[in-house]
Amino acid sequence: VQLFPQTATGSFLTNWTSLYGITKAAATKAEGSVVFTGTALTTIPATTNIQKTDGTLFETLSDTPITTESIVVSSITRLGSVATVTTLNSHNLATGVSATISGADQADYNVTATISVTGTNTFTYTVANNPATPATGTILTSVTFAHVAVRATEFGSSSNTGSASQLSLVAAIPNVDNIATVDFNGITGGLNEESDESVRARLLDRLANFSTAFSNSGIETFIKQNYPTITRVWV
Repeated sequence: VQLFPQTATGSFLTNWTSLYGITKAAATKAEGSVVFTGTALTTIPATTNIQKTDGTLFETLSDTPITTESIVVSSITRLGSVATVTTLNSHNLATGVSATISGADQADYNVTATISVTGTNTFTYTVANNPATPATGTILTSVTFAHVAVRATEFGSSSNTGSASQLSLVAAIPNVDNIATVDFNGITGGLNEESDESVRARLLDRLANFSTAFSNSGIETFIKQNYPTITRVWV
């Protein structure tokens, strides 16, 4: 059984794949950013642990202070009672954060509200009294927060976490709110170690299809060998 690539497992399969320069893809840790809120000038220390409700742990990657930022708004439009804010640059905010909008000529837009993030430079909030749309004026959004890079403490895909997910501090930090929220991009990139079945499929594909490096089959095989997460290639 172990003499043939179709049935070899473990170290025997590794011996086969190494003959053809194929390496099993290693497990990776998920990474991303979360938003902390609290008192301005309070620092979130590096290696601070936060966790999902299932106990999955993440740690912060650097000391990051909470600051009050004024974010330039390029437009506000309204549909019904929902105002959509577009910022000039990426805002780095997360759903559930409290933001203060100011500078609109239409006073009903100028409120402090809990926002829902819909993109890297957009968010929505609720307004009253049907102000004119789009808003006019020199508009700013003021938010007190820290945008903090984090990494899972364990390898694997189970640490991948979606936008707006809430993580809690394992140990309280004075003047920092207990909940951190995942930003719009999510915490991603966590992969399990490639399975024997997957790496065997790449090996057998290599044996069956590879002819020369710059043929159609050669290009397809090269991509599959070197990028295991890609399973289909058109040339």
